[in-house]
Amino acid sequence: MVIVDIRAGRTSFALYADVSRDGDLVIAGRDHKPGLDAQADAYEYLYTVGADAVPRVCELLGVDARALLDGVQQLLAPHGVAASAHWRSWLNQHQVPYRFSLR
Repeated sequence: MVIVDIRAGRTSFALYADVSRDGDLVIAGRDHKPGLDAQADAYEYLYTVGADAVPRVCELLGVDARALLDGVQQLLAPHGVAASAHWRSWLNQHQVPYRFSLR
């Protein structure tokens, strides 16, 4: 599910949410800002909330598992390009364990 997709000139930011086959909640981000070289200025990252913590996220969002992605979208979409930072802050505030990785 697309959470945020902003393209302004040569800058683009996108954030997606999905549930993996294992039941993990995966928030994937892609950020590209023009600068010195296209390879260094674009990066992708993942926030992975393990399946065991997904029920806690649902509880905090006030949704059942079927509406999880909609709940995440409602939480994050209003924050635009700050959605990723808001997600990290929200997870930390509620002590929801997650893994962060860069690709």
